[in-house]
Amino acid sequence: MAEKKTRKIEIGWFHEAEGEDMRVPSLSPKWQEEDWKSIGRILAKGYKDHRYFPTRLATAFTVALIFGEHSVTDEIMIDSFLLYLSQSERELVSLALKEDLFGDDRDELLDLLDRLGVTIMPTQQNLKELLLKAGHKQIIQLPKYALDNMSGEAKQIFRETFNNPVDVLQMYEDKRPTTRRFLKLLDVSPQTQAESKCLRFLQQYIRGLDGVGLRKMLRFVTGSDVVCVNEIKVIFTSLDGLARRPVAHTCGPVLELPCTYSSYPEL
Repeated sequence: MAEKKTRKIEIGWFHEAEGEDMRVPSLSPKWQEEDWKSIGRILAKGYKDHRYFPTRLATAFTVALIFGEHSVTDEIMIDSFLLYLSQSERELVSLALKEDLFGDDRDELLDLLDRLGVTIMPTQQNLKELLLKAGHKQIIQLPKYALDNMSGEAKQIFRETFNNPVDVLQMYEDKRPTTRRFLKLLDVSPQTQAESKCLRFLQQYIRGLDGVGLRKMLRFVTGSDVVCVNEIKVIFTSLDGLARRPVAHTCGPVLELPCTYSSYPEL
């Protein structure tokens, strides 16, 4: 029963988090003090035992959780806040940081800042400062209750690994699946021409994936959408017909790849 509740908390809190590419906890009446403490323990144990960490959790939030909010630099906050915004909002703000906006773009920026609670008219000189304050509100202030309770349970364990915020940023980068990183994880030794050909098909498929696709493929093979394994073993099978398909064993992790594909579209 306890394990079932823990799993429910683990899935539920992040599903209801706020933000786009990077997210922060959303406070809700159903998540109380003990729930947020449990989430802190889950984060710490997941990383300590399996090197898993949800890298969609805003880096500014994570740095504050481990080292305190005063350790969050302006650069970390701006980067986190831009990724917290939607793609269109991010593009608009990035453009506004480079040049003055006019017409519809200016109106959209004013509307965004109004929704974020900014009441000062933006200029090229003060926009970054306004964004830093808006980011601090969304990423630190609003989820502060969750942040404090999670930190109380997790920060000491994380400090055994991370000496400073730079180490946290490096962890985020190392966990992010990229095409090159994914291909290097493959541990495979084709013995026949057919196996070599199907391996090339698999590599071609991986090279064609975007960031979202890479996370989905990694989850299919390892059970995690971040890199937390040293290798993925690829073995070949002779499945054919309706039974022919790649089979993943996440506990390995092992990927069974049929060597009976005659072309890339078949894979």
